[in-house]
Order: sequence, then structure tokens, then C-alpha cells
Amino acid sequence: MKRIFHFHSNRPSDSEHSRGKEARSLRKRRARFESLEERTLLSVTSAEYADIRASYAEFDLPASIDEINIIEITADRLTSAEIRSAVDAAAATAGDDLIVVRTAEGAHTVTYASASDEIAVTLNSSEKGALAIVGYGASPLTVDASGMCRALSIGSGADVSLGNIVLTGGNSSTSVSDAGYGGGLYNAGRLTVSNLSVTGNTSSYAGGGISNTGTLRLLNSEVTDNSAAASYRASGGGIFSSGTITAENLLISGNSVSGTVAYGGGVYLWNGRFTAVGATITGNNAAEGGGFYLFGTSSRSYALSLTNSILVGNSAAASAEIARYNTKGLTAADHVLTDHTEWDTTSSLYAYDPDLPLFTNAAARLYTLTSDSQAVDVGKNAAVTTAADLSGGERIVNIIVDLGAYEYHKGAKPDITDVSLSGWSGVYDGLSHTVTLTDPYAATDTIAYTYDGETFDTPPAFTEIGSYTVYVSVKREGYNDWSGSATVTITAKPDITDVSLSGWSGVYDGLSHTVTLTDPYAATDTIAYTYDGETFDMPPAFTEVGTYTVSATVKREGYNDWTGSAIVTITAKPDITNVTLTGWSGVYDGQSHTVTLTDPDLATDTVVYTYHGETFDAPPAFTEVGTYAVSATVSRTGYNDWTGSAEVAVLPVSTD
Repeated sequence: MKRIFHFHSNRPSDSEHSRGKEARSLRKRRARFESLEERTLLSVTSAEYADIRASYAEFDLPASIDEINIIEITADRLTSAEIRSAVDAAAATAGDDLIVVRTAEGAHTVTYASASDEIAVTLNSSEKGALAIVGYGASPLTVDASGMCRALSIGSGADVSLGNIVLTGGNSSTSVSDAGYGGGLYNAGRLTVSNLSVTGNTSSYAGGGISNTGTLRLLNSEVTDNSAAASYRASGGGIFSSGTITAENLLISGNSVSGTVAYGGGVYLWNGRFTAVGATITGNNAAEGGGFYLFGTSSRSYALSLTNSILVGNSAAASAEIARYNTKGLTAADHVLTDHTEWDTTSSLYAYDPDLPLFTNAAARLYTLTSDSQAVDVGKNAAVTTAADLSGGERIVNIIVDLGAYEYHKGAKPDITDVSLSGWSGVYDGLSHTVTLTDPYAATDTIAYTYDGETFDTPPAFTEIGSYTVYVSVKREGYNDWSGSATVTITAKPDITDVSLSGWSGVYDGLSHTVTLTDPYAATDTIAYTYDGETFDMPPAFTEVGTYTVSATVKREGYNDWTGSAIVTITAKPDITNVTLTGWSGVYDGQSHTVTLTDPDLATDTVVYTYHGETFDAPPAFTEVGTYAVSATVSRTGYNDWTGSAEVAVLPVSTD
């Protein structure tokens, strides 16, 4: 069920934004939430919702706009109070909610004026549903905390998605809850973000940009130029996490940590998990672990996995890229770098208690650094037993990986997942058809097509009716081969089944008659008629008595030709057989006498009488003695005329 809120004052100028639409009452009437001032409710259109859903497919928004509550905020009402009011409205109703902030209408920045402006999402999603907040427009929604407090916090029971948003100017030291953690963003719930920028935030303890204790998914996002600073201990200039983070296309850059003890310029992972594909971690700074600092305990472990990523150019007094601390009892799978990640080969890895190697691939070599800085090779993946005792009894191990000689990853190579193969199916058209391979790296991949035991560099094409299965293999450096198959099916043209040809049969009437073609596509079909060896564009017509056979051929694109024939039969008129004409004979009696016509269809027939060269509409009558010969002609539609004659004999009176 969809409920639409639009936070917008009812000023005269608002009419140009309202588009004349009223709030819609949908399947289920729900409570209406309004701020103190009067509201004008507008509607996100179905097309706009479809655009948002397509842009943020990872948010798992309902397929139908009618299945989600939509809360709109326009640019002229864009304040932290409006957003917090919208979040409160979402928390008060059941069902999933979508807050749409229209950044295309003008202003797109929310600026905090006090610590109480902090936007906090505390809804219980198991009871109220999930919440998505999207900056809808060419510009992102920017939340600038102005150093007053944290920019945004997500509570432990919330399931939230954020899209096209910038969090900046946050300072966790004055935040109401969990002060010191997460200058820009604090997440304790389940959070998915896309096109999120966390930049220019500070923390007084951990997570200058982000602090995560829940589940966080970062998509097409960046964490840049954040800092964590403390008089003694600070952790995670960009991100501090004790929860789970997965990321795709993530930039972590320009973050820093400062203090007497300063760990993890880019990321501080404390008993958590961090998995990234296509991440770039560079230009971050800390005293230890310029890129990452990994911390594990005996009861919990961390896990780091980087795929197709870049980890270079980070700086620290020790371990520019990664520092790690963990007690005994962890497995190698708990802390690994994986799958073709670019590595700064001039940098070393720094670790406390490093009984387990950071790299599980047998190609990686471990080196120990003795007190006189002499590197000693202790073998491939060997346990470190000769590390020198340094201050505090800690052992330092430097692990150097030569990217030119070794490939390092955990387990099997990844599968190729961005390739697809599609076939073709259609009616025979005389053209060639083949399979289609979709591969964004086709220019560099090695592709082979196979059909009927023969291999081709390009997809084989087919023109004849039949079914052809083509197999394709794709080879990409660093990946398992991809293979698939698709079928090209060329079917025979179908018959035309909606055409008929009918003839004509009847008695000769002097008019022309022909065959009739019934064809719903006569305007576009090509039609030819044939009679007696001659071809016509129009059906030939006939007027004389006889039998005429006409053929018709219909051609339609994509179909087999249709041919049929019909007969025009014109028969001769029949004779009239139910008409008689009788005369009269008798002695003169001074009365008039005439012939008598017997005709059952006299009311519709046309009758003409003839006597002595003169015609009459009625039979002529006679009174005088004499013999009179009268003719009658009967005309009837569809029959030959009938003609007959009879005599009227008036005899003289006898004198005997």
C-alpha cells in the first residue's frame, strides 16, 4: 500500500511545484502524519519510482509503487527538521518507506545549527519495515553537520538504504549517543548505501568518517579526507568497524589518525570482517597500519578480503599498508589478502604475534628482520621461529611479496560473472543469424566459438532452417574460464491461415459477378488473381452464362504464400411452367367475353396481352359474334418470359 507525504508549505509560490495533484488515498487508509505547518501532499510518479528502483536495485525496493510508503521533501523545505520529521513518520507506520528528497529543484544541502539537529534513524524494521532515503536529482543530498555533531546515525534495529548522499562536517565528540565514534556516520543496524560520500568528518576516538558495529554494504561510494584524533589513542581515520562490511567500487583515501597511539589510517578492523571488490585504498596515514589495522582476540577474529583492488601509497611509521594484531588460535583464513590485488612491493607488513602467515598462497615468502636489519629467508609459508626479540619482547615480521613473480589469492580463482551468451530464434528470412556474446572485456579476453566440432574466432552464422547450438569459452587472466552455450533456431515460415476465397453461383441477370477474397491484411499483402492463364491485380468479373475458375495467390512477409481457387457459375434462366391461358366459346348472349390467365405469381409477375397488334394491361373482352385470337406474355424475375395464346369464339344464335 502506498502512502505519500510531501513536506511543503502551502504558500502561493508552491503551486508551481505541486503539479495540481492531491494526496492519493490508496487501498488502505493509514494515519496521516503532518508537521505543525500546513502541508500540501504531492505524488512521486510511477515513472519516477521506476527510475529510483532501477538506479538502486540493491535496495530491494518493492516492485510496485503501491507497495511502499513514499515521503517527499522538496528543496524549499529541506532542513534537518524536515528529514527528522519524515524519519519519524516512517517509524510510526508499518510497511517499507521511501524518503525522496528532490535535489533537482534547487537547494540540496542541509546545514546543522546545533547538536540537536543530528538525524538519527531508530526505527525497528522488523515491526515497521525498511527505510530508504534517496537524493533524487542531478545533485546529491548533502548533509553538512557544521562541526555541531555527527551527521547521521543508524540504530541497531533499523534496516536502512541511502542513495546519492554526502555526509560532511560531522564531529562525533558532541553526538548524543556513542560520542567519539563515527564523525560522519554511525551504523549499528543493517545499512546499504549507493553513491554515498563520507568526507571531511572528524572523530574524537574512532571512525573519523564511519563507525560500524552492524552490517554495512558500500556500493560506488567513497570515504575521503576524514580524521580521528585523540590525546592518547585514536583508531580508523576513515572507517572503524567491529561489524561486517562488504564493498564494491569503494574509494578510501586521504584519511588520517593522530594521537600518542594512532592505528589504521584508512580502516581499523576490530574483530570484524571487511570484504571488498574493486576497492582503492591509498593516501591514508597513521602511526601503524596506514591502510589497514587488523585487531583480533582469542574469542573473535577478523577477516580481510580484497579482490581486484588497489592498496598502495599509504604511510605510517611502521607498516605503511597493513598492521595486524591477533592472539594465537586464529586460522589463516581469518586474515588474508585475496584475488589479484595490486600491492606496494616496496612496503612491508607489520604484525604482532605473527604465528600465522598473512598470505596463504605457497608462493608467498616470509622474511624475518633481525636486530641488525639483516633479512633472513625462512622459507615459503614457514612458521616464523627466528624473529629477533625487540623492545617489550614483541616480534616483528616483514612480509615482502614480489608481484612480478607471484600470484596471491585465497583458494580458487574467481569466476567470470559479467559475461552472458544469448541465442536467436525466428522465422526464416534468408538472412544470417548467430549467437551474441556480451563481454565488457571482449577486447582483452580470449574468446573461442565452437560449432559441430569446429572452432571459430568469431561467432558462426546460419541462414538455413534448423537448430544450431554454439559453445563459447572466455579466458581472462586471473579468472576461471567461462563457458556457455546458446542456440540459433531458424524455423520454417508459417502458413497463412486467415485468408479465404469464395465464388459465386446464380442465374444470369445481366450483371457482372466474380470471386471474393477475405484477407485482414489485404492492405499490406500482395495479391494476384489468375484466370485462363492471365494474371490480374483485381478479381476478374463475368456476365455471361458459364462456369469460370479463378485462382488467387497471397504473399505476406514472413509467411509461406497462400494459393486458393473458387468458381463463378452463371446459369441460364429457367422457363415459367406454372402459367396457362384459356379461351372462351359460346353463343352470342350480348355479354362480353375474354381469355383467362392462370398464374399463381400474378401479383408479382408482369403480364402483357396482345390482340390485333395492340397491347393491353388487362385481357381484352369481346361481345360481337366472331373469333378473336389473344396472346399473353408473362415476365418473371429470374425466368425466361412465357408466351401463350387462346381464342374467344362468340357464335351466332341458331335459326332452327
